[in-house]
Amino acid sequence: MITGRTSRLIPTAVLWISQLCSCAATPMPYLGEPCALLYYNSAKVSGLETSCESGSGGHPWEGNHNRHAVCFATAANDHHHARLYRIGEAHNPGPTWPLPPTEELLAVGTTNPSGLNGKEDLQIQQGPGIWHLAETQLSHVTGPIVRRKLAQLGRAQQRQVRCIEGAPAPLRAHSHWAGSWTGVLIATDLPARPLTLPWDAGVFETGRVTTARHIFDGVPITTTAVYGFPPGPTYPDARALTDRLLATITREIVVGLQGVRVVAGDFNHDESTLPQIALWKQHGWVEAQQLALALWQQQPQPTCKGATQRDLIFLSPEAAALTQRVRIKDVYMEHSSVIVDLWTKAQQQQIRRWRQPAAIPWGSINIPGWHSASLAPVHEQETSTAWYQHFAYSFENSLNGYVELDHNKDLPRRCKGRAKWTEPEQVDTDRLLCPGHGIEQDSFVTHINDIHSSSSSWNTSTRLSNEELTRIASFVQAYIPKGHFPCEPITVSMWDDTLKKYRPHAAKGADGFALQDLRQMHPGHKQQLVKWLNSLEDGQTTWPKQLLQGTVSCIAKTANSKAADSYRPIVIYSLIYRTWAAIRSKTILKGVSHLIHDTAYGFMPEKEAMQYVFAMQALVELSAQADHSADGLCGFAVDLQRCFNNLRREPVALIAKALGISDKVLNPWLDFLHNNQRRFVVRGSLRRPGQPPPPSDLLSDSPKDAL
Repeated sequence: MITGRTSRLIPTAVLWISQLCSCAATPMPYLGEPCALLYYNSAKVSGLETSCESGSGGHPWEGNHNRHAVCFATAANDHHHARLYRIGEAHNPGPTWPLPPTEELLAVGTTNPSGLNGKEDLQIQQGPGIWHLAETQLSHVTGPIVRRKLAQLGRAQQRQVRCIEGAPAPLRAHSHWAGSWTGVLIATDLPARPLTLPWDAGVFETGRVTTARHIFDGVPITTTAVYGFPPGPTYPDARALTDRLLATITREIVVGLQGVRVVAGDFNHDESTLPQIALWKQHGWVEAQQLALALWQQQPQPTCKGATQRDLIFLSPEAAALTQRVRIKDVYMEHSSVIVDLWTKAQQQQIRRWRQPAAIPWGSINIPGWHSASLAPVHEQETSTAWYQHFAYSFENSLNGYVELDHNKDLPRRCKGRAKWTEPEQVDTDRLLCPGHGIEQDSFVTHINDIHSSSSSWNTSTRLSNEELTRIASFVQAYIPKGHFPCEPITVSMWDDTLKKYRPHAAKGADGFALQDLRQMHPGHKQQLVKWLNSLEDGQTTWPKQLLQGTVSCIAKTANSKAADSYRPIVIYSLIYRTWAAIRSKTILKGVSHLIHDTAYGFMPEKEAMQYVFAMQALVELSAQADHSADGLCGFAVDLQRCFNNLRREPVALIAKALGISDKVLNPWLDFLHNNQRRFVVRGSLRRPGQPPPPSDLLSDSPKDAL
């Protein structure tokens, strides 16, 4: 059965083959268009290593899986040419044909040579690119020799091969030069340097991991070579040791970095058995052969002794978007080489990022000495935005002299930036090159700009008519009871008590102030901040632009979330706004609790929604235990999806006004709703700033809106 490149599948085809090739890997002449070149290597009968080229002079595809032409190998004694016609199109076509020029593709590969000493020529024959080699067995004696040999063989091919090696392998017993069965090395033809990471104690010294930063056509690429611990008597806890090896990679590479990243090597375990890899997948990473299966139905192949798949290449979302093909190549005896071709010469896309300062090292701050020092007040400014900028500048500079990290005791530069403000349209951009050609499916959107522009608005609901608003206002005035909602000025003690209720790792907003910054803040700064919030409630100032920015992140509802409705969008505002809203919400909810029935549990003081479930269970049990002559219990449960998303500001404001909530709270809240801007965040890229659509006048996600 032969498949071609149109929408049909040809059930039968006749191939007339004569004078088949004998022992040499000789290309057969081809006639006409379309046709294919067939290569045969009699020394690779068991491995069936074949390749195929288009008759129009396209670029070769090596490996057993070519989705654009039929590849096959035969064994015979004579050689003839063969004409192979392509008719029809595969139901699941592969990468765009023809592929980009070879010089525009970057090969990123991994393999296990089972000792690199003496096999340098085989490695050089694999071609230029970035190669991650596991179990090199290079000691401090053989390592320099092999590196010089690789550089020498590379120069013979007009290549500059650079080697970045992990810790040298310890010497074998009774040997003065041979390394033990460990060691990793990254051989690259690109400008590169080793990347130092804070590895856990003893991890790097195992010689099983190393990381490098490469530059290809202006694009930084971070790659890591890994050699997992093999299971057996030597390492009875091999899986746990390998997972510990990968923990630093998860923290520093998968979560801590952005951009094109690759982790490759011989993991010595199935990917499904390593918990760290499950975390990688939750962050959008994908294994190369699994990506080829999803895109081109290219079935995964075993890479270790023809039986298991242990040599793996994991691609970050940015690297997966650049992938053009995945190849398997047999070079060494026991392990196949896995190769991913990346294409970076394509259309440019700008990624908008919101730069934030690094966390202040509060463990190295002399807090008692800092708190006892005098503090100059932040003077009033023309605008609240300017005042907030001076406030942040004063906060950061007041720490100078109390940091016990280096000789000058000043706050590191990387920890500053809360006072720096740039307009949204001037936010620094990073350049990322993404492929301009490839298979596109209408049901999937992968490019950053496409994701950001896939929806023109948050909600398309129409605005309430004047007649509807009048009817709601009349109902509110007639039936909503008046309550008592005291609005005492905010104090520092109220502020501190609210900060204590946050979880230790509460998300910080776009203004850069983290939870520990607010908790450890100088008493003078706290007093000025609380005083400013009180003036805001008195109508003397407005919200600064820094606090009006919100970022929208999607949180997975389940461990294997894939569909759009499996994610929950969360808006993260400044901790300062959230704390103010929490203080005022607590007072208002306490007043509302006297006006509603006792069976309302959500958001009520000393109550939680889970209590409603317990109450329902108790009612069911009491009904089941009652006498049959007694009245039975009947009812139903309703789950209103996205109910909160469709609440309008105007009727909510009317209800709040009718309840008697003070204008000192309502006016700042409504002002925030009217002026705040929200940006979706996808893989670290921010969408252009947008406000809730004017026709809908919806609420936003903040503690005040929960009322």
